[in-house]
Amino acid sequence: MDDTIEISEQKGGSELHVHTPGRYAMGIAVEVLKLLDNQPEISVKNTGWKQGFGLEVAAWIPITAQNVDAELQTDGSEFIIRRVSGSQDEFEILIDMICEFLE
Repeated sequence: MDDTIEISEQKGGSELHVHTPGRYAMGIAVEVLKLLDNQPEISVKNTGWKQGFGLEVAAWIPITAQNVDAELQTDGSEFIIRRVSGSQDEFEILIDMICEFLE
């Protein structure tokens, strides 16, 4: 997607940090939410972002897949996706999809 995106996993693979040096991360976070929401087995809570209102800073957006619950939060030049409950393997599949999209 863009060369200025830095991706790192934290806490034994239970969090993904995406850093966008020098620019606001909200636009990319919304694109990731759209990607996930377009998957038939994944739903993302609509907090207004689907209507173009952006994301509330530092508020967690729930993401529900078949066997895993996760959430996304954005603040400044970073967003985080973390596993809340469910399968670690399913979360890793979710993270792989996101990382491939961001490359």
